[in-house]
Amino acid sequence: MLITMKKIILLLSTAAMFTTAMAQEEASSEETSSSAFKQSAGDKSLEFQFNSPFVAGAPFTVNGIRFRSFSSETFAIRVNAELGSHSTTAIAVQNVSTTTTIDNREFKTKNSNFQLMLAPGFETHFDGTDKLSPYVGAELPINFVSTSTKTEKWDATEEDLYTETAKGGNVLGQTGGLSVGINAVAGFDFYFTKQLYIGAEMSYGFAIKSNATTKFESDQKGSKDIDDVKQGSNFNLGTAAQAAFRLGFLF
Repeated sequence: MLITMKKIILLLSTAAMFTTAMAQEEASSEETSSSAFKQSAGDKSLEFQFNSPFVAGAPFTVNGIRFRSFSSETFAIRVNAELGSHSTTAIAVQNVSTTTTIDNREFKTKNSNFQLMLAPGFETHFDGTDKLSPYVGAELPINFVSTSTKTEKWDATEEDLYTETAKGGNVLGQTGGLSVGINAVAGFDFYFTKQLYIGAEMSYGFAIKSNATTKFESDQKGSKDIDDVKQGSNFNLGTAAQAAFRLGFLF
């Protein structure tokens, strides 16, 4: 009887120890599983920012990338970058009258712009949930835009084609120049699976832009120089909510 009681006590003790160990292992596994979704110290992330697919007439395209480096679970340095170039060429007809003929001759007008944007900054993240990581931070956006218009024309006297160029004006909806600003930002990352997230962000700040002086050039024979035209500067203060879809991953 004594031996049987000892066996029962030993069996119950073993069962209790096994149950406790299993519970601890399960809790540890759950903690690891939930925390594995979000960032930790030493992680880096790369994300692609798309324009909203719900904006009428706007194609679903990438309009910037962001790189982040996390020194801890709650702090990261970041830099946004955008590089773009766009041009359009139109062909028209010019009526050219010479001493002997009247002709309709084709000529081209080419509008082009180039943009480079860099925005270094930082983020401070909060607890949120197992998959949600809200944050606040700040950034220093620096934006450079270069624009030009080249128009071909026929010289009726010389019967020759020449080009007039204007640089720094308003081309394709953008005015050339350099802008610098400071933004306070707030946003969130939602990890829909391990180390992959989507997110949104809103910013508030100001920017000062110095518009590029418009300069004119012509390779027409005997053409006179045209004075440069100063375009002044702009100052903006207000919200800058981006209708953008952000998709990123940790590595």
